[in-house]
Amino acid sequence: MGQRLGMAPEKILPLSNGITLDGYPMERVEPSEPTLGYFARICAEKGLDLLVDAFIQLKQSGEHPRLKLAVAGTLPKENESFLEEQKRKITATGLDQLAVFRPNLNREEKIDFLSRLALFCVPARVPEAFGLYVIEAMAAGVPVVLPDLGAFPEILEKTGGGITYSTTEPESLLHALGEQLRDPAGCSAMGEQGRAGIREKFSNEVLARQLVENILAHLPTIK
Repeated sequence: MGQRLGMAPEKILPLSNGITLDGYPMERVEPSEPTLGYFARICAEKGLDLLVDAFIQLKQSGEHPRLKLAVAGTLPKENESFLEEQKRKITATGLDQLAVFRPNLNREEKIDFLSRLALFCVPARVPEAFGLYVIEAMAAGVPVVLPDLGAFPEILEKTGGGITYSTTEPESLLHALGEQLRDPAGCSAMGEQGRAGIREKFSNEVLARQLVENILAHLPTIK
């Protein structure tokens, strides 16, 4: 950004996006059933089709008989056919009773949706500048599995709330999901670590204080 603006890096104060934690439960209640979840805009760019394919493979492996899939997020009208295609793939494999689709949730419904997940994954094909849905999931105590693109590695390094998989290795997503699902205790601990990390580093209250402190500390250098 400094290069784009022709500005010295020391005059730029980076500050992360954040969320308000109002409405998020203070304690995590583990879901009664292992549910793999997706919450983001429903489209190919966010990789919903990749997650559906991975879910089908996980079920067909026989290792995860109780696993379910839950999908939610904004559904633009132009992507309705894309969503129907994903539903048809699931129906064709006889798994339609184990998958739910809930587009266009309000905030309260979103928090409830996330709180019922055991594992969260948005296998985005395009690098994200941030990805608010990631910290929303972790704020609910859900561990995340994400591609090693864009801001995701940095967010997970700061919170410890999930793992990344290699986008250059075809089976990496499937292996990463399976690894986490086979270790529910470790998965739960990772989710709790992520939840604490969001409260410490990505809540709007914390970020607002940091903004004021940074501005006051750097006033002599940015005049």
